[in-house]
Amino acid sequence: MVAATDRGVEPVVERSVRPAVRRWIPACAGVTALLASVASAQVECLAPLLVSPVGGTTISETRPLLRLEPAASQATRAVRVKIDSRVPEGREVARIETRLARSDEHSVSFAVPRSLAAGEHRTKVRVELVAECGSVDSAPASAWFVIDTAVACAMPAATEVKRTASELVWPPAAAANEYQVCSATACRRTPTNRLLMSELPIADLVAITPICNDATGAARVITVE
Repeated sequence: MVAATDRGVEPVVERSVRPAVRRWIPACAGVTALLASVASAQVECLAPLLVSPVGGTTISETRPLLRLEPAASQATRAVRVKIDSRVPEGREVARIETRLARSDEHSVSFAVPRSLAAGEHRTKVRVELVAECGSVDSAPASAWFVIDTAVACAMPAATEVKRTASELVWPPAAAANEYQVCSATACRRTPTNRLLMSELPIADLVAITPICNDATGAARVITVE
């Protein structure tokens, strides 16, 4: 093909798509396919659900058995579990992280290896779950529940402390294996529901806290008769 110009007739060269553009088109297509693949994997890789303890509820066990129900995805190879237990709006009591391999069972159980209360009678526990699906992880799923040991480790409703010539005596708490007894100036621990008068300066009021293994009940302030 030719074209007329001021300098006469010059050939017109028909140019195809520039080489850089030709290289960019398949590269773009490859990136698009990769993004589509990742998006598809993310849709299929779903975090499991915490079915027990039920989210938002209050329990008394300090080492609960967590039961997870995996999402309906064959892509899951393992589940990462992160547990964070804190005094409500306060300090951290326990932190546990573990990884559970996929099993053929419909649900997965995890026995918490240590107390999530650690001497506190009320803690809030947050559980975060992430599914591992090969090279892709699910978005995290979280749930929470409250541990209140005062429910199971409590002093009797009608508690009277009697003072004899040598000791204080009070009705036992059903699950307690130890007590902390405090006066206005000092505290003492005792394995029974009795405390020698010589061990603690006693006023007219004492606070008695039942201790049940690794759980602690709520202190009760009682008038000494």
